[in-house]
Amino acid sequence: MQRTFPADFLWGVATSAHQVEGDNNNSDLWLEEQLPGSPFVEPSGDALDHWNRYAADIELLATLGLKSYRFSIEWARVEPAHGQWSQAALDHYRDVCDQCIRHGMEPVITLHHFTSPQWLMRFGGWRGAETPDLFACYVERVMGHLGDRVRYAVTMNECNIAAVLHDYVQQLIAKGDKVAIERLSNNRWKSLAAKHCGVDESLYCSFIGAVDAKGVETVMAAHRAARTVIRRVAPHVKVGFSLSLQQAQSRAGGEKFALDAWQRKFRQWLPLIADDDFVSTQTYTRTIYDIGGKYHVPAGSGTTQMKFEFAPEALAAVLRTIASETDKPILVSENGAAVDDDQLRIEFIGRALAGVHQCVAEGIKVLGYFYWSAFDNFEWYFGYAMQFGVIAVDRRTMERKPKGSAIYLGNIARTGVLPDEAQVQAQPDGGQELLDLLNSERG
Repeated sequence: MQRTFPADFLWGVATSAHQVEGDNNNSDLWLEEQLPGSPFVEPSGDALDHWNRYAADIELLATLGLKSYRFSIEWARVEPAHGQWSQAALDHYRDVCDQCIRHGMEPVITLHHFTSPQWLMRFGGWRGAETPDLFACYVERVMGHLGDRVRYAVTMNECNIAAVLHDYVQQLIAKGDKVAIERLSNNRWKSLAAKHCGVDESLYCSFIGAVDAKGVETVMAAHRAARTVIRRVAPHVKVGFSLSLQQAQSRAGGEKFALDAWQRKFRQWLPLIADDDFVSTQTYTRTIYDIGGKYHVPAGSGTTQMKFEFAPEALAAVLRTIASETDKPILVSENGAAVDDDQLRIEFIGRALAGVHQCVAEGIKVLGYFYWSAFDNFEWYFGYAMQFGVIAVDRRTMERKPKGSAIYLGNIARTGVLPDEAQVQAQPDGGQELLDLLNSERG
């Protein structure tokens, strides 16, 4: 029997502006990349020159068979100085949408993907009381200009990134990776960044750095403000925000740590999700909590370039856990693996989608699947070494080279049918599933 997906299922790939466009020099993270002691291993520079090559890139994606493209709008380009709007940037992003539509692809926009204008630091960055209103003002400009071209908008990418990075550093500690720990944990660059922005260090707070309760409160308020604006300016657009969520399991003694992680990464966001149109997950791997909260890695598990466990089945586990907490439709806005062997990427995609298909068959409403990423691109702190893309890029010539995984995913998108070899596999033992723990907790 053929395993088919719903006819309206969104099949796509994702990028973010800063990671592919190049020369995003008004943004805060661009500034951080240049500073001594920066946690970034290298600067983004020209990235993939997607700012100039977007039309050809979108045509390539459509030719491969993909039906949707998730990309982000860069606030630092649209509002390079406080209160000063770039019509050219707004027109650019409108044409990105138009290129998608011209080639039969659904544009899905993300209004904030980690980077913010440097001038925002004068208002306290992502701990500032005025930031939600400033963000809403930006969103109003964008949606007023291109809202008639889109049906789905993600206000902010991985709103729980602070909790995720905290846990990632803890995993590095468990693995004894002292070099990575020092690079990601030091703040020597921060005073220099603040000085460049003309503010005291206490006011400098990037989106990624919004780690405390005040930061979380600001992000939540910004989403509410943006959602209100979108529903007024473009009421037909479905609104949500994305969360980075891993499959969680626990071994004996680790149960409370798994539940606590789910509280920090998902449950505290449920009141916000309640008024959204969908919930969006970005899932790459699983985390197994051992006694004392330490991270357990099963013997024999393969790992990716990001040191994540190679765990395609994690996505279905996350979808089921989300569905147990909310009846909102779920968008898989990112899922992928950084590997240098493209056959492993094909295997990852097939196994992950086999799990998604099972979830759809169980009655879970999944809106679509976006593989991360369209291209091998600038992967934030890790630079250009991480190979997530289904398309390789020669950064000297900027030549795009589709991989076998691009053809594989494109064929699935074109037909809506999973190939026979795409099958869910048993995971190495990790312990009790988070979903079981939550069900026990509910009684």
